[in-house]
Amino acid sequence: MRGRRWTLIGLAVGLVVTGIFAHVIQPASAQDGTDPRVSFALRQAADFLGKKIGKSIPKVDNFTYELTTFPDAGLGCPADGQTYVPAPTQGYKFVITFGGMAYDLHTTADGVRVVLCSSTPVKTVVSLATYRSPLFSIPYPDRWNFVDRTTDIYFGMSATPVCSQPGMTVTALGAVPADKTADALLDEYAQTTPGVHYEGDRASIGNNGRSALYTAPCTNGAPRTHRVTTFLALGRGYRILQFAPQADFSQWDETFHQILQQFSPGAAGSAVNGGLAVRQPEQSPLAMIAHVFAGNVYVGTLADLPGTPITTDAASDHVYRDIAISPSGDRLAFVDPASETLLVASGKTGTARKIADKLAPRYPVAWSPDGSEVAYLADQGQHDGDHSVYALMAVKPDGQGARKIGDTPRLLSECSGNTADPAEQLYWSETGLAGNELLLAWARTGVIYFSLGCDGIGVGQLPAKGGNGGVVNDRLRRARLSPDGTELLGIVGGPNETPGLVRLHLPDGNLSAVTTAAPPDQVAWSADGKAIFYATATLKETVTLDDPSMQERGLKAFGVWPFQTRTYDVTLHRIDLTSGVDAPLYAAVGRAIGHIVPSPDGSGVLFTLVRGASELVEAFKSNVSPGDLRRQAPSIALYWLPLPDGQALLVAITADPTWGPPGSAAAPTPTSGPNQPAPTARPVIRATSTPPPPPPTNTRQPGATTSP
Repeated sequence: MRGRRWTLIGLAVGLVVTGIFAHVIQPASAQDGTDPRVSFALRQAADFLGKKIGKSIPKVDNFTYELTTFPDAGLGCPADGQTYVPAPTQGYKFVITFGGMAYDLHTTADGVRVVLCSSTPVKTVVSLATYRSPLFSIPYPDRWNFVDRTTDIYFGMSATPVCSQPGMTVTALGAVPADKTADALLDEYAQTTPGVHYEGDRASIGNNGRSALYTAPCTNGAPRTHRVTTFLALGRGYRILQFAPQADFSQWDETFHQILQQFSPGAAGSAVNGGLAVRQPEQSPLAMIAHVFAGNVYVGTLADLPGTPITTDAASDHVYRDIAISPSGDRLAFVDPASETLLVASGKTGTARKIADKLAPRYPVAWSPDGSEVAYLADQGQHDGDHSVYALMAVKPDGQGARKIGDTPRLLSECSGNTADPAEQLYWSETGLAGNELLLAWARTGVIYFSLGCDGIGVGQLPAKGGNGGVVNDRLRRARLSPDGTELLGIVGGPNETPGLVRLHLPDGNLSAVTTAAPPDQVAWSADGKAIFYATATLKETVTLDDPSMQERGLKAFGVWPFQTRTYDVTLHRIDLTSGVDAPLYAAVGRAIGHIVPSPDGSGVLFTLVRGASELVEAFKSNVSPGDLRRQAPSIALYWLPLPDGQALLVAITADPTWGPPGSAAAPTPTSGPNQPAPTARPVIRATSTPPPPPPTNTRQPGATTSP
């Protein structure tokens, strides 16, 4: 019989049901109006079975039958020590399910004679559906019902537990103290539930569950065996109680174990964004912010992030990058790496148009100081092994007047590097291969500087008017041009060397070391060139997942096995170049600080924090569903830190931020920075709305659902 599903919350869910015996020739149910002869033989078989097991069977749960011809009166199940004269006998093979157990019975066609082929029930083949809610998901036999009883969810063949039937309850216990274990939750259950005395050793279920057995009388006095299992996952506790009549429990225990192995805690209530909420600052510079949100280009201010979309067609394989805002703040140039094209859009209307193609892979673009042209590197197809000669080009914002400035030196164009760590992948996407972001900068001095290859190591130059260029320095990486165009700030030191922060004086090529509190990772100039910002990333922990029992899930989740990820102690510093004071501004645990972007008025600094994969690893170990696992993946968080002594605020989940010039935003009124005189009446921007959540791929509708 296929029972109804009841829920106290009135949730109607459709299920796809499959037969439980694939070899059955003709399945049927006891209420489907089958041939009266079959129904009579079934009734005789059920009565015979009831006498054998000592239970009245007014109605079977389910049955299948096959009309066949037996070779003799033994009906295919000869009694021990008895022989039969060959005599073809027509009859039925029934598999009757009652009380959650399946029995094999054969009858003659008239139902007069019945034999039970074995006193031991046939091993039941159970098809599983899945119950899903914001708190957890769990498989259950698809012929069972589920009932939300407020304090727990009951799963069984009836709307309420029946002593003669198997069943299960799942209870979400809520937040659990960090020092409590799954065994402690089992102990608490035994102490608070009468008649619970655990039998034998406890068993581990996955990485975070513990399970024990006990037998206690049911309400009718008959003994019933229970398996109680507790899970600790993502800071919350769960208890699953599975039970069946003592005589039948062994037939269900394997299915119960299968259910437990697939239990998955939900992401509801788990920490996101490091446990911090997105907030809008009360004060904002009068400057545009452009950034890449969910793969698309957006413009806005600190008061309305993410702001207004410039593009809307981003996809997993089509993500825009490398935004540059014109010196006047009215236009944006950015790259579509999928088509290797350069686009320019109005910062007000958002209309974008292609102005160049065949861009050299991975390189950014740069505006001329007067905003009349955009520079880019173009791939001319001149390749020599792993090096290429690119053309340094310039084009007007309307796509007219394209000109070749000159050929670059032989630049490294073939770079290899891959990682399975999603935090490392995110860091590379935010910066560049191995964290080395490429340089293309048009200085006020009329010189254009660029990285010497896709690995970001070394800096070359060409005059913007054309002519001969050359190599500025072949060791400098992660270079940043000073606001006045006379210095490069960057890092020196190879893979086996300690990185060092240096300043390169461009007129004479002299290097001067800058003392830092720890090896630098990313660097930036202040808007006025009077300060340096740098970030550090010190290895904190390496986590390796290599348990063979997790390999199948691990390969699906990470693509490799074993899987390894690292977390770092991350800090942001500011060095005042006048006083030499090195002030730590921010500290966190994650993968790295990706971009450091001081505001143009000096009132603060934006920076992106690439989060680590520790929450993802914890969710994987907790056996969460694939959907919830994706929600625990690392993200890029954008922070705003007011200067000189403000607190960092999480303002968006987005990437690749850049500021426009002062006055590029129509509202709000600007704040004053430490290097600007304060207005007589300092305006304050008040948040009026909450920023939108992360991209739609990271959202989920609450509610319980089921699927086979």
